[in-house]
Amino acid sequence: MAQQNIGTVKNSVVQLITVGIFGAMVGAAVLLFLAEKFAATSDHATLLAGFGGAVIGSVLSALVSFILAKQASAETLLRDFEARLAEQKSYVLRLMVKASVVLSDLVAIRKAIDESLSNANDRNLTAEPLWKRVLPIVGSYQTFDIDAAELSPLIAAKDNALMQASVTLFMQHRNLIEAVRVYADLRGRVKEIVVHHFGSSEGVLTSGLTQEQMSKLMPLEIELESLIKTIRAMLTDLIPLAEKVTFEIGPAMQKFFGSQDFPVFAPKGAGEE
Repeated sequence: MAQQNIGTVKNSVVQLITVGIFGAMVGAAVLLFLAEKFAATSDHATLLAGFGGAVIGSVLSALVSFILAKQASAETLLRDFEARLAEQKSYVLRLMVKASVVLSDLVAIRKAIDESLSNANDRNLTAEPLWKRVLPIVGSYQTFDIDAAELSPLIAAKDNALMQASVTLFMQHRNLIEAVRVYADLRGRVKEIVVHHFGSSEGVLTSGLTQEQMSKLMPLEIELESLIKTIRAMLTDLIPLAEKVTFEIGPAMQKFFGSQDFPVFAPKGAGEE
């Protein structure tokens, strides 16, 4: 598409130059015809010839100025077009990089949860509630805003599916990170309530609770269990979405820009034998 726009600009300039040259030639021919037709005496012929030469010279001068002006205008338009193209590529590349960072974050969170569950299973805690088996997830809790300019190339390419996937990804990632943060905070509150421990075995603490402590702990247990289940469900949906945005933007933009120089992020192991 970008190459077609450049070709259109060049074709328009060529057409304008052709029309200008043709008009100048016709004008010169008409002047010479009139000079021969009405020059009855040598004085008149000399006068008309001089006048005709001056007019033809002016026409040629104007034609050259016209061609140079059009050429400069075309070059300016081409530079502006290339600058806008580079800007669009920069915006959508930034979107793709952010999506890849989000994907890495999602995979890291899932890995942390899986490791907690695996360790809990090794300690024969499979029957315990999920929140007791999944440790707080430590991370930077970084989220990303999405800029309308970053979506503009996808809009121009009429790739509505990829545009909507991008918006959904960053919005839902923000919600997920908030859930992860709240989960860690609530686990911290549990530690503040459960302060009496009688012993430990293979990393598992045995604790004692008073009736008052149990009353404080009960609503936290319900909220923690709900949160960790929600987090796992969100990861199941968001990881494929992040993969779609990260890995499909490159090929889509190569097609839109009509160039293979736009980078493509491939899944790990893709292309390996």
